[in-house]
Amino acid sequence: FMPFVCRVKPVTDEDMYDVDSHDRCDVTTFKTDEGWAPRYIRYVIEKAEYDQLKAENPDAQIKPPKTPSLMAVLFFNLGSWQLIFSIIIMILSTGFQICQPSLMKEVLKQVLLKGMAPEMNPVLPPEEQIVYKFPYVQAIILMACPLLHGILDTLGNRLIFHFSSHLRSGLAGLIYKKTLLLNITAQSNIDTGRLLSLLSADTNQIAMMFP
Repeated sequence: FMPFVCRVKPVTDEDMYDVDSHDRCDVTTFKTDEGWAPRYIRYVIEKAEYDQLKAENPDAQIKPPKTPSLMAVLFFNLGSWQLIFSIIIMILSTGFQICQPSLMKEVLKQVLLKGMAPEMNPVLPPEEQIVYKFPYVQAIILMACPLLHGILDTLGNRLIFHFSSHLRSGLAGLIYKKTLLLNITAQSNIDTGRLLSLLSADTNQIAMMFP
């Protein structure tokens, strides 16, 4: 990262590096298709059986087959561990942020007792003497909280960004594979503009809003 910030010359081809194998579009597309294809095939078979039974028995109360869940594919096939790990990290980061007022209260309480002790102890009985002890543990944790919060928050956002990128590339690859199977001609009823919008704007919006 620092060579790109502190450099004094433009970025060249030598500065480029290969994308990690887990972040390649072909890998995310394969994972998405691996989870979606069996669910969709099973749904098509169950739907055909449902339509046949419904045609033979129009008055029968037959439960229609359950549609496959794309959400389950995105969770379990694309990046389930990244999403779960990022949520755990964000919870810890929020915890460090929330605990700061309580730690500050404890530190201020002991500081206040230390300031009152020289004045109050001479007039108080022995059993009511003010005893103060500086909370070193709370003070150390209080100083470390902002640093830990920043590190964990950055790491959680990084994992969420990776998951969003995988989600977009996986959905776009799945739509693109389906598009290749369509017969798009001048006489077809397929709206190419809608397909392009689905591949670019819609998948990007889903990826950005999903986490």
